[in-house]
Amino acid sequence: MQYFFGLIATYNILIYFHFSLGGFGMYKLAYYITKNKTVSFVAGCIVTFSAYHFARSLGHFNLFLIGWVSLFILYFIKMMDTEAGWKLPAIFFILAAYSDLYYMLYLVGFIVLYFVFEYFQNNLQIKRSYPSDDVYKFILAIILFVGPYIGAMMYMKMFTTEFNVPGHDPAFYSNDLLSFFVPGQSTFLGHYFYNIWVHWSGFWESSVYLGLSVILLIIFTLFNNDLRKRKEVKFFMLVALIFGILSLGPYLHIGGRIFNSVKLPYLFFQKFVPLMSIQGVASRMAMMVYIALALISAISLNYVFKSKWRWKRIIIFIWFVILVFDYLPAKFDFQKVSIPDFYYTLVNVQDDFAIIDVSSEWSKVMYYKLFTRRSW
Repeated sequence: MQYFFGLIATYNILIYFHFSLGGFGMYKLAYYITKNKTVSFVAGCIVTFSAYHFARSLGHFNLFLIGWVSLFILYFIKMMDTEAGWKLPAIFFILAAYSDLYYMLYLVGFIVLYFVFEYFQNNLQIKRSYPSDDVYKFILAIILFVGPYIGAMMYMKMFTTEFNVPGHDPAFYSNDLLSFFVPGQSTFLGHYFYNIWVHWSGFWESSVYLGLSVILLIIFTLFNNDLRKRKEVKFFMLVALIFGILSLGPYLHIGGRIFNSVKLPYLFFQKFVPLMSIQGVASRMAMMVYIALALISAISLNYVFKSKWRWKRIIIFIWFVILVFDYLPAKFDFQKVSIPDFYYTLVNVQDDFAIIDVSSEWSKVMYYKLFTRRSW
């Protein structure tokens, strides 16, 4: 695409496309469960306008591609409900896996949770109505298309030092317990809470504010018998709880302090789950928390819409106002991309030499490298 539109325009097109896809995928998932377009649209906004998603838009473009994750969850559930075949869940799993290893691991965890939940939900029996043929074909497709990718990674991790990358310590890059409840760096309200989040370790990765609006809906769900008993609510509460706890990393963080004496489940998974040790930023698991809680919010909001409460419209209006302020992003500065004249001179130099640029940011240096096509 960049040959037609240029590198900068292509990047912006992809950002807008995947920003929309992130919301669309969640919309489709919520609509499949609720059959309500309005609450499904709200769920899509919660995910794509989330603090996590906007933080990823500032870098880590691969992690910005969250649309594949929610679309996989949708079609995997439809496959298990015998309402879709194996092809679409396989395609979206592969797209998520090749977007980033983190998301592949999250989806594997989601699948495991799904089967464990169903097993206990059906009184410790395997449900006979499972589409076994589709499940086998799905697994085979994953092995064929993702297996070589994972096999190579496991070999490199076990027998080489390629994955011994500094700066990816999960003990540092873990969500602070307050990060779910305090607006972080990537939110509009974040600058009012600067003195709190600036003390979090890796605060640029820990901007995962859920929003007062979503938290209120979740509390309402937990105290409502009709909602709490729903199978979808139980399952996605479990998903949010498991991934939320794992996103806290190996040790508890509160207010910027790391309590090494309080060991968390992530420490066990890091030691004994294959490939878990490769992903060194535990805080990114919050992405699955957003998807799970957005779906529960849609279910709860749909319940409120159908209720006959006297003050229903006023309550919904106030809730939407809170939601807007919760999910407004921080102001981002845009820069005009320009190449210094010095680099134009380098292009015309015929000698063979390498370049070390210590005067520019890494992102700019990488862009200049594309222009000069020399070793750095």
